[in-house]
Amino acid sequence: MTSLINLTIGAALFLSMLVVSAKMGHARFMNALRRFGALWCVSLGSIAVLGTVASAIWPDVFEEAQTSISAFTTVSIFALVLAFGVWLIRTPSYRPDLGDTMRLMSTEPWADELARRQNRTWWTGDPGPTKGKLSASDGRAI
Repeated sequence: MTSLINLTIGAALFLSMLVVSAKMGHARFMNALRRFGALWCVSLGSIAVLGTVASAIWPDVFEEAQTSISAFTTVSIFALVLAFGVWLIRTPSYRPDLGDTMRLMSTEPWADELARRQNRTWWTGDPGPTKGKLSASDGRAI
């Protein structure tokens, strides 16, 4: 019975992701999903690294004994997860509907590509509000 419940929950999650992707737009949804996954990797990787280092420094505090895998190996694996999350966070958003090209197939210089991607929201890559200063003729403070 448990496997049927898990299968139903998994199918419902998959279908809800398809519906949200269709309503949001595929590129916006994938950017948001990538950011969520990046934050997940950074948070779990940093907690795991800190926990593993703490268990190596203070083994009496933790109830579970050390396994056959050394603490160095465990820290290095979790550090790779953390580094992958940081890399995903730092990647610019990709929106082909706004003219972005894939880096492997593009002949455009990277500086021009990054200039076009300026002033976009971090989560979805939507064009953000302009950050330019208002002129004095607007009647508002600059």
